[in-house]
Amino acid sequence: MERGSLGFRDLQLFNLALLAKQLWRLLYYPSSLLARILKSRYYRNTSPLEVEKSNAPSFGWRSIIAAKDLLKKGLRRTIGTGDTTLVWRDQWIPAEQPRLPKDSGMYQDPLLFVSQLMDPISKEWKLDKLVDLFDIEDINLILSIRPSRFQRPDGFCWTYSKTGRYSVKTGYELAVQLKDLLAPQQIVQPSTDAIKSKIWTIKASHKLKHFAWCGTEEETINHMIFECPPAVETWNLSGIPKLPEIFPRPSLFYNLDYLLWRAREKGATETSLEPFPWIMWYIWKAQAWKTAQLTPAPVENNTTADQSPTEATLVIRPRCQVDASWVYNSSFFGGGFIIDTDEDAAHTGGLTSSQVSIPLQAEFRSLIWAMKMVKQLGFSSMRFESDCLELVRLLDDEDDWPSLAAEIEEYCSTLVSFQFCSLVYIPCVLNVRADALAKAARARENICLHVNSTQPLELATIANSNGIS
Repeated sequence: MERGSLGFRDLQLFNLALLAKQLWRLLYYPSSLLARILKSRYYRNTSPLEVEKSNAPSFGWRSIIAAKDLLKKGLRRTIGTGDTTLVWRDQWIPAEQPRLPKDSGMYQDPLLFVSQLMDPISKEWKLDKLVDLFDIEDINLILSIRPSRFQRPDGFCWTYSKTGRYSVKTGYELAVQLKDLLAPQQIVQPSTDAIKSKIWTIKASHKLKHFAWCGTEEETINHMIFECPPAVETWNLSGIPKLPEIFPRPSLFYNLDYLLWRAREKGATETSLEPFPWIMWYIWKAQAWKTAQLTPAPVENNTTADQSPTEATLVIRPRCQVDASWVYNSSFFGGGFIIDTDEDAAHTGGLTSSQVSIPLQAEFRSLIWAMKMVKQLGFSSMRFESDCLELVRLLDDEDDWPSLAAEIEEYCSTLVSFQFCSLVYIPCVLNVRADALAKAARARENICLHVNSTQPLELATIANSNGIS
């Protein structure tokens, strides 16, 4: 509905998005029965994304491969060991859209693998090699990638969904965008998309909304509704301000634009504008105009009721509250934690790290770092609290998150070192201390971390002002 349409799909593009789903499953589940059968027949020594021609392919295989270009537009390689990802051929840079890395102007070895950019023992990036090969922008993006320490193979993620899993919805949206980019633009007047979308929000019956929406170029709607003498007299009686050279005009676009937006700027009230769909309808029906008494449509209440008190509002110690601070276009994100114990002692920590692509990733990495620090401080059991509900649900969800594969792997390996460990959601108002630590860490703008055995005075003040015990 964003473009003012009725929401019907382009069936050809929708079918392509459905086929891309099947191709995604071949990539993501290579051990499935279907993937093994098709691999033995069509891409024995390569990937389904690299197949060019097949000998006597079936109709089903030709259909699946037809979606290859669409899927490749949104795929990014996720780095595990880096052994199967070529630096200059595969799209592995975690930018907003999948792309190849930007070079520094030096020779590009076509057979250079990502694993060759890492130290084989520590699994850390070789900074000197990154500086030699890549543009400074990409160096920061590469440093935000965490290579696997447990031999996790390289994989794929779909960059147009949060989870990194391909969905038909996002695939279809991308296909529509690509089609629009390739379509010739014939601009003979301003786009009517915004007007068509706005019409669906007016307070009127569905019949009137459809009438106002469905005009075509062949119909002389503008003359009948706005310019003929009975129509002009009707608009004069309506109470809607009539301005020379502004309303009415010999253009349906400008007249609807005036009724939907500009009239308010000229002093028209909501009450005076409310009947205009009815006016248009009755003029069209060639009936005598009469004032329409519109009853405002009941507003659906989408607000969910406040949750009843749960364990999230209980004070259970020892506990560790964690938060992250992420800002778009910043070079760093910040993480913070505070530990409360039965002895009223407090440990605090702050982390400043290279920027990551989404806030959820910053929250996840801050949690993992806090878990490691808690373990180093000698705690074997801990209740972690976060105001990121999406993170809590992610860890409760059994579905895969390819976009966060590295973080999930590191979280699981850290989790097993605890005798007891839980993560619960708390409201933001109860997590202001960790939030303050995270924001302070991000403001440092240089990679560092610290852990203190005392609670700064300003955090105690924040806690008291928010009633946190």
